[in-house]
Amino acid sequence: ASKRLIYQMLAQHFGKRVTGRELLGRVLALKIKADAGFDVFARDINGEYVNIDLKHEHHMTMRSIEYLPYFLTQARMFDVLVELLTDVDFMQAKLMIGEGQALIDDLDRILPTSYGPERPLWISAQLSSNEEVVDVPGAPSGIDGKLRQL
Repeated sequence: ASKRLIYQMLAQHFGKRVTGRELLGRVLALKIKADAGFDVFARDINGEYVNIDLKHEHHMTMRSIEYLPYFLTQARMFDVLVELLTDVDFMQAKLMIGEGQALIDDLDRILPTSYGPERPLWISAQLSSNEEVVDVPGAPSGIDGKLRQL
């Protein structure tokens, strides 16, 4: 339970009510700055970052896009995860930074892919059609964020 709370804190830290549109806007702004010659990782003669604010913005944006789906999964915040992963702007931001395969992996976590004997292992074969899946690490909630019944 304490591990779950840690992931919830991480999800809240990196999520901070961020939307896909905001993340996409940040990625585009960082790209514009890079095209204009601003180097996020530029350092002065003392080895310190020239623009620490730009470095921090880059760090938070990239980490939010890369790790927020994982943190939400580990925190079992599936409704928020599905909302994030079905946000077209978030998908575009993820693709713009070269995280296409990670996006596919994230979507695989929430999409019910099979039924019958090939069902994912986290679904118990003994569950009736009305029972709720409870306390299963990494279990998806379904595409609409509400599918907790089989």
